[in-house]
Amino acid sequence: MRALALDLATETGFVNAIAGERNPRCGSWKLKRPGDEAARAYRKLGQFLRDEMVLERPEIVFIEAPVNIGAFLERDDQAPKGARFKTSSETISMLHGLVAVVHSICGGCYGIRCIQANVQSVRKHFLGAARPQDPKNAVLDRCHALGYLPRENKNHNIGDALALWNYGCATHCGAVPAVLHLFGEGAQ
Repeated sequence: MRALALDLATETGFVNAIAGERNPRCGSWKLKRPGDEAARAYRKLGQFLRDEMVLERPEIVFIEAPVNIGAFLERDDQAPKGARFKTSSETISMLHGLVAVVHSICGGCYGIRCIQANVQSVRKHFLGAARPQDPKNAVLDRCHALGYLPRENKNHNIGDALALWNYGCATHCGAVPAVLHLFGEGAQ
């Protein structure tokens, strides 16, 4: 079963590969630059998804569920009286908009099942811990150990998409890697 995993953000990491594949096709798409309107990101994502449907149409799509708005309300202690928050309402709105684009293009236009996964569930599966000390680097280290990415690739967006793809394939496609690498073991 071919699965597409998307780590949605202004730079979106993606994986489009057969479940359990050893060398999954992955990369990232730059959806917008700082200062661009969110609508640019929605259009670019729609174009990229359209192109993926032509190149290698997936049978299932995995996306990271948007984080609860309360999780974004982390106080900035440097702001006067701790009144400012670190993530803007524009960012929160854009992330939810990107999820809507995926559902409308993949689910609505192409009839592909779209599944949202909680980031802690993905990390628990991929790393063995839902809230590791340094989650972004832990995910990249695991991707390197599994041979998904070369060691010199430090793109966290791609790493997160690979973790999501691995989780989705294991939980919804019944696929496990051909070779199991335990923590600390390198891929052949």
